Amino acid sequence: RRRHTRLQGDWSSDVCSSDLRLPASISTNDGTVDLVSDISVGTNSSSPVGGAVIGSNYVFAADDGSSGNELWITDGTGAGTSLLKNIRPGSAGSNPQTFFASENLVYFVADDGTHGYELWKTDGTAGGTEMLKDLETGSNGSGVLDMVNYNGFTLFTGYTSSTGYELWKTNGTTAGTELVKDIFVGQTGGQPQGFTVFNNLVYFEARDPSNGEELWSTDGTSANTTLVKDISPGTSYGSPNNGSPFGFHVFGNKMLFTAFDQSTGWELWVTDGSPNGTVSLGDFNTRPNGSRTDNFYPRNFVDIGGKVLRSEEHTSELQSPCNLVCRLL
Repeated sequence: RRRHTRLQGDWSSDVCSSDLRLPASISTNDGTVDLVSDISVGTNSSSPVGGAVIGSNYVFAADDGSSGNELWITDGTGAGTSLLKNIRPGSAGSNPQTFFASENLVYFVADDGTHGYELWKTDGTAGGTEMLKDLETGSNGSGVLDMVNYNGFTLFTGYTSSTGYELWKTNGTTAGTELVKDIFVGQTGGQPQGFTVFNNLVYFEARDPSNGEELWSTDGTSANTTLVKDISPGTSYGSPNNGSPFGFHVFGNKMLFTAFDQSTGWELWVTDGSPNGTVSLGDFNTRPNGSRTDNFYPRNFVDIGGKVLRSEEHTSELQSPCNLVCRLL
């Protein structure tokens, strides 16, 4: 369930073809998709991957055959497609990845050959492309997972060897990039994930040694980064003491998600952001494992006409707990 790469924007790249293709939203006269630029001239592919929209441009990673996998930019034309910055000179490449757009910046992770994989930023210019912060000092590098924009800054999951994966935030400056809270003190890390903005806060799953993997919320400060509810109570981390909420979906003034408790197994839950307002919507599958068999869960929420549909693969059919949802809303 942990996501390592984000793709944003209505663009497409075909790694089975030679190079970058036009944005999927642009139509050509005959209805085909045209080659924008043959980045790696010859039969080898440049394998353009990842990327994010910044202004009217798109930044992405590609390999031109001499610089390695590096940061490129395009405006959708051949003339406007170029190497943005050769972060790691030579053929090894910096391998940009985990792109995420935030206002006038795009964040990404890259390895300059000195610091290891660290968090970088670009404003779409070579001069404005730089390492944001060396989270893990030395050549081993850190790591960045989930990111979300909230209240003028960006929350993300960042890694250091002393804290593990924990909750960080940035305002786009080195000084403004800081650890929010060490949720699971020590090297294990709280591993926050699934960031979802709801009810003026950011909700997510995280783990600590007392409650396991449970539902948390934050306003970007340490003091207000707190456990919402211990869905599957227990006194230690590990199964069956993990509620492991995921698949968050905002619906009106509620948020739906899937979670585990020891009495019903994996089922559909709803929250209004309060402990008492975080409840199971029902035991839809009365078997001990709940609505889960062979790793299938209630998921894929879709809003349709003021109702929510979800797929539940133990029946291979769409289920609609609309009466329960609409009554709670």
